[in-house]
Amino acid sequence: MLIAPPADNESGRIEALLNHQILDTSPEQGYDDITAIAAEICQTPISLVSLVDTDRQWFKSRVGLDATETPRDLAFCAHAILQEGLLIVEDTLEDERFSDNPLVTEDPKIRFYAGAPLVTHDGYALGTLCVIDREPRTMTQGQKETLAALARQVVSQLELRMHAIKLQKANKLRDHILSMLSNNLMSAFNSINGFGHILSQRLDKLTGEQIREIARDIEGAGENAHQELRNIIEWTQQKDNEKITKKQWLDVNSACEQVIQILSKQAHNKNVTIQLHCPDALGIHTNPSILHSVLLHLIGNAVKFSYEDKPVIVNVVKQGDQVSVSVVDQGVGMSQETLSKLFKSQEAFCSKGTSGETGAGVGHLLVKDFVSSLGGNIVATSIEGEGSEVGFTLPCS
Repeated sequence: MLIAPPADNESGRIEALLNHQILDTSPEQGYDDITAIAAEICQTPISLVSLVDTDRQWFKSRVGLDATETPRDLAFCAHAILQEGLLIVEDTLEDERFSDNPLVTEDPKIRFYAGAPLVTHDGYALGTLCVIDREPRTMTQGQKETLAALARQVVSQLELRMHAIKLQKANKLRDHILSMLSNNLMSAFNSINGFGHILSQRLDKLTGEQIREIARDIEGAGENAHQELRNIIEWTQQKDNEKITKKQWLDVNSACEQVIQILSKQAHNKNVTIQLHCPDALGIHTNPSILHSVLLHLIGNAVKFSYEDKPVIVNVVKQGDQVSVSVVDQGVGMSQETLSKLFKSQEAFCSKGTSGETGAGVGHLLVKDFVSSLGGNIVATSIEGEGSEVGFTLPCS
């Protein structure tokens, strides 16, 4: 007996299989209909939808077999996923790969096998649709073509499952973010109302300095409410238009300078300088509005969490066919626990800046979503008490 080696893309193949979240799920009519049709067309007593896991093959659907899985080392399907097209073994006793396989010498005593690989659109063979007989036999051309066609239908079922999972996650994320944004917005308006009530009820008893302090608080709450509204509008528009996002050539240096100018007052109030290091005439093909939002969030956050008199540094470099942007501050930093939660929607949180600035607790979620929509990735590193660095990469075109 010969044991099938791992596929050349084995790690990616297993990851793709796990992403479908189908292993060990209950029977489904769609798959059972296909195995029944395959058994009928090919005139075999056994038909299976077999998914090849790390150390087993598991049957999503089965006709004529009681077992739900077998060891991968014994699996005919582990051989089938290594080739293009059908694997047909007309007589297992005459094939050195299988002649002494326990599945041949013992129950179910396989003598004939034909398996069509289940290949996803990105080239991963997750398993097979196979038919099995206890007698040696051949297949007609029509049976071969039908088995291959039915295998493509199984793949369609798997892809529909993936789309449903992604849609469900997207809807949950959308509802979660909008809920948090709405709560933050309500909190900001409540603050404004509370400060306004104090002024209206106690104006004649307040000193000029107390009035100015309350006015500053109202201004801060108003700015926070404005940012929350902007977050809602930006994120909703981006999600609604992500498939038709318009891109154009953009000078990265100019884009960064525009954002720095917007944040100049906030930085000046803390005596924080924003230093930009970016090559001249560095252009990328991207969506200017979304990139502007990403830069505004990241540089603004760096200023917010910086200590007074400390610089914020924005580094931009070209790396092959990508542009890398990093924003570094010398501020409060984050614990490793906080850092691990930074881009996880279920762990959204809000922290005050070094001068008591408030802000949206979902800014980091929006940034991650925005960067992903532009085809990029984002990462963060931090040392508590020393500062943080948040960087993202974008394709140049």
